[in-house]
Amino acid sequence: MDENDYFSIKTVPYIEMDWIYVDAKKILLIVIGHVENTDEFLLIKQYRPPFGKWVVSAPMGAFPKGSIEELIDIAKKEAEGEVGYKIKHIEPLTAIARSCGLTNEIAYLYKAEYFDQVSEQHLHPEEEIK
Repeated sequence: MDENDYFSIKTVPYIEMDWIYVDAKKILLIVIGHVENTDEFLLIKQYRPPFGKWVVSAPMGAFPKGSIEELIDIAKKEAEGEVGYKIKHIEPLTAIARSCGLTNEIAYLYKAEYFDQVSEQHLHPEEEIK
């Protein structure tokens, strides 16, 4: 498979070679946050097939492209669903290239403060998160 809803494989000429990369069709939203009145950061443990094991990461999700400000509500909902805590405050930080030699994917980083009460996870059907 060379293409799906999230990416396609592309080749561009570069110096004396062809550069093969993953052309991202969506923006990655990453929320880095802590629980109010603590130094505790909330991370998730999620099974990721490319690694063949459970990995630790910040809550994140891939969504249709838009500006960092336009996607803030989606980032909030995604993070709340994955960690099971409601967000008290969220703000955009910056956009980064996560692996610029392999993909043109852009990730928007958000900073969040979570309320200290646990609520409930709301996961996508294809997600396995602890």
